[in-house]
Amino acid sequence: MHLFVQFPAFSNTAAIDKYIEKRLKTLQKRLDARYKNPTITLRGVVVGRKPDGQAKAFEAEILVKIPRSKAPFVVKKRNSDFRSALNDAADAMESILKRDNEKSERSRKTAGKSPRPAREAKSGAAPKR
Repeated sequence: MHLFVQFPAFSNTAAIDKYIEKRLKTLQKRLDARYKNPTITLRGVVVGRKPDGQAKAFEAEILVKIPRSKAPFVVKKRNSDFRSALNDAADAMESILKRDNEKSERSRKTAGKSPRPAREAKSGAAPKR
């Protein structure tokens, strides 16, 4: 498991680092249990500033790259507080990964099976339309 954290527009503190580690630990455990060598990239961005220099909003972007997938899963969430944005993004990513896992399980269960039963062809003339 690889975790990359980027803050191009603001500096992070030890408290933010600890919170990120704590919040992404559940996501990290889920990924480690299912896949080999997944990569999580968290990018925090300040979106606009007030006249006094304070941030108007923060955006948290989580990008998860799984070796078997062609494209990474990406979630962006914006909120007035970075922790809230991170929570929203992590929850959304967990639901996306859960949905993807359920989808792949369904496809494994139904591999080689047709969703519609085969019908016998009637001999003779074609039906009128």
